[in-house]
Amino acid sequence: MRVLFSYTLQSIRKNRRTSLSIMASVLLASTLLCAMCTFAYTELNWRIEIEEYGSGAWHGELGGEICAEQLSVADHHLAVEATMIKGPFTCLALSEDSGLPYLLLRDADENYWTYMGEKNLILEGRLPKRPGEIVVSKSFFEQNPHYRLGDTVTLPAGDRVRDGERLDAAKTRQEGETFDETGEATVTLVGSMDITTNTTIPGYYAMGYLDRAALAGTEDLVVYVKFRDIRDTYRVMPQLADTLGIEKDEYGDYRNHFEYHTMLLALHFVFPPDMRVTLKDIGVLLVYGAILLLVMGAFAVIICSAFSVSAAARMRQLGMFRSVGATPGQIGAAILMEGVMLSALPIAAAIGAGHWFTVVIMRGYTELAGGLLYAPVTVRFSLPVALLSAAASFLTVLLAVAGPARKAMKLSPLEAIRMQETGAAGRGRGRRRGVRGGRHTRAAKNEGTTRCRRGVREKNHVRGWQSGCVAELARASYRANRSAFRAGVLSLTFCLMLLIGFFTLMRLNDYLSARNRSADSYNIYTRLSLAAEADPKLISALTSIPGEEKSVSYCVTRLAYQAAQKEESEEFKERGGFAGLDLNRWAIINRDGKYRIRVYLYGMQEACFDEYCRGLGADPKEFYRTDRVMAVAQSAAPLYPDVVNNVQKSGLSYSHLNLSVGQELMIQEKTEDDMKTDVVFSVEIGAVAQNAPDLNDVRNNYTICLYVPLPVYYSVLENLAGEKAGSYYMTVKVKTAPEDDLFVTEQIRSLCGSVMAAEDFLIISAAEEIRDNAASSRAMEMVIHAIGLLLGGIGISNTFSAVTHTLLRRRREFAMLRSVGMDSDGIGRLLTLEGIRMAVTPVLLSVPAVAVLLGILMHIVDVSWLEFLPWIPWGKVFVSIAAVMAAVALSYRLCAGKIRKDTIIEAVREENV
Repeated sequence: MRVLFSYTLQSIRKNRRTSLSIMASVLLASTLLCAMCTFAYTELNWRIEIEEYGSGAWHGELGGEICAEQLSVADHHLAVEATMIKGPFTCLALSEDSGLPYLLLRDADENYWTYMGEKNLILEGRLPKRPGEIVVSKSFFEQNPHYRLGDTVTLPAGDRVRDGERLDAAKTRQEGETFDETGEATVTLVGSMDITTNTTIPGYYAMGYLDRAALAGTEDLVVYVKFRDIRDTYRVMPQLADTLGIEKDEYGDYRNHFEYHTMLLALHFVFPPDMRVTLKDIGVLLVYGAILLLVMGAFAVIICSAFSVSAAARMRQLGMFRSVGATPGQIGAAILMEGVMLSALPIAAAIGAGHWFTVVIMRGYTELAGGLLYAPVTVRFSLPVALLSAAASFLTVLLAVAGPARKAMKLSPLEAIRMQETGAAGRGRGRRRGVRGGRHTRAAKNEGTTRCRRGVREKNHVRGWQSGCVAELARASYRANRSAFRAGVLSLTFCLMLLIGFFTLMRLNDYLSARNRSADSYNIYTRLSLAAEADPKLISALTSIPGEEKSVSYCVTRLAYQAAQKEESEEFKERGGFAGLDLNRWAIINRDGKYRIRVYLYGMQEACFDEYCRGLGADPKEFYRTDRVMAVAQSAAPLYPDVVNNVQKSGLSYSHLNLSVGQELMIQEKTEDDMKTDVVFSVEIGAVAQNAPDLNDVRNNYTICLYVPLPVYYSVLENLAGEKAGSYYMTVKVKTAPEDDLFVTEQIRSLCGSVMAAEDFLIISAAEEIRDNAASSRAMEMVIHAIGLLLGGIGISNTFSAVTHTLLRRRREFAMLRSVGMDSDGIGRLLTLEGIRMAVTPVLLSVPAVAVLLGILMHIVDVSWLEFLPWIPWGKVFVSIAAVMAAVALSYRLCAGKIRKDTIIEAVREENV
């Protein structure tokens, strides 16, 4: 083995060109693998940090009437690391000159302030550390400037009461509510929080410190649980809920704050045991896994081909070692040893290069994305991840080298020496296949050589003869050396597939976004949070801004209806009816043969409602009576319930119930069993609609939609119980020309800001989204271009390596052709034909492969080729193809110049590549 080690080391030094090209291939490929692993680790940790920063490091949430003894069950559970407690709301009444009447105080224990996200919302001051210290919403200090941090005040404590019933402290303001004082509380203002509430809630949010030792009796607590092993969450949480006596609702779900931190769990790859995995859920993982496997597969083929060339060049020497007693194992070990020697330094260097590459890419991405990112992305170095990527690279190298090593081990000394002498590459694939391939290529070469000699004799037909001779020789040479060309072809194919795939997938995403936007009738969306009926003057001003083409405003609230199976439409019956539905998926409850379905009551702006009624052939005046409620009714079930990312199709509906004019529907306010209301009222169907009005608000989850004028809606709302009264949210939607979008959006924002608090309205503009998405797209394109450069470097280096090794190893072949009369022009045409074939092959392989994968994805999201063809980035596709062909052309041009300068004697004598 010492002799073989010395020989391997000497061979590496002697064949510097081959060794350096292999090391360059390993370095570039390992850098890409390390960069991908580093990026994945950075992205995952960034998302986990953001989730824990904003929402807290909890895994499960429990709530209800829990006493201290029950709480100890969760505290002492073996699987639980920590519990965080948040107490019930307490109302503290403020003075009459205060902006809002109450401080809505909620205490939290020390663990809560340690693990949860509220600690990151402190703008000024500090966290509360003892009972009586509180932090208050920043709007409290803005609207009450006479209060300062450090002030200690004594305020009345009590409950909000309406009609003798206690109201939840954090609920919407109720007309006629009063404050029932039950005591007083002394608090010290120690901090300001970056949190606000809608002014429909009559109080400022505040948080204090909860002393667990002070818990006595049964309090209404919310308990957050952090497990020692996050994978225990879905197993242990139901056990804790059962132990604490938390009941289940009609859907089989635990009541009162029972919740999982699903986002954080998913980021740790912990999913519900009954989760139905869809392509949308695992799409990112599949794409990343496919890219990683492609990188490793291409990496292995490239390295395998490179080492095959190196092993073939040394086959005579290896055969001589076999003849003097070296075992097949020692021959294979020599080749593996060469692989280890040539890859150790590049893989070690790739750890730093991959990390640096990721840092540069993410820094550029962060700068381009700017304020669109929730927090800057910090690339973190992880030694385990670095070692994992290095191990993957090293393992890939060993697997790649194992192929040439096995072939060398199977050859006898005579076969090895004969193979070296014939100069045929890639004949060690097994005797049967190799003999057949060898005979074919030798016959082709002999025939070409014979024709060459014949052509020299027939000097009057030299030019015509050389054209046919060169073409046939080019085909024969490519077949004979196809294994040597494979590294370059596959590397270029892989690079081209990824580049074209990245660019087309980005454009597909752009097309889907544009298609979904085109399905929207309005491009500006405004939601107003109100405590009473909307001011008609404000709504009129919002819908009459210059530049608006059309507008609509409406309110909506959710109710319920008990539908009988006999009311099913024929189409619904053919689709299986209620009995064929997954009722939990659609929030439908079956009780005694009746199905509780959702009803959405819409209160539409009068002008829009009148126009809608006239389109149905109904008289709008009949719907304005308030002594009896008459509505336009539509039963709506999704025509395509499983459609993916297609707003147009998801908005298509059919009637699942047989509704008729004059029918009386008994509508219930109670949509959940635990709602404390029994209000039932009658709605008469004045008209039946097959299609909803142009509100761009699709609610077709097997529901009934009722449309009434806005005044009638308000009259219905007044008669509902306290749980619905006060829900006066108003939606205003506007359509403008694209060039007027930003101007109208600013006008709407200014109007709302002049009469409402900033937290009471939300505005979404299509133009603003497009502008933000454009910045994000530029940042992503920068990442793809950077990855493309690295992939291009891999492809070009391996192409140049493959072409150089193959052509220089064939110098004897070219010398023989020149000796029988082929001139330099003939050699040039021969190399040109080979180069064209090598340049075209990656295009012929990669473009159909990308088209197939893209077609599968387009089928899933329901996109046709005719629709998507105009969106394909043809310019980038053609530039990528041209770059690949240019790389091959440059490689052949550089090698052809050296071959043309060779003398016959020098070419025959040269043995090393």
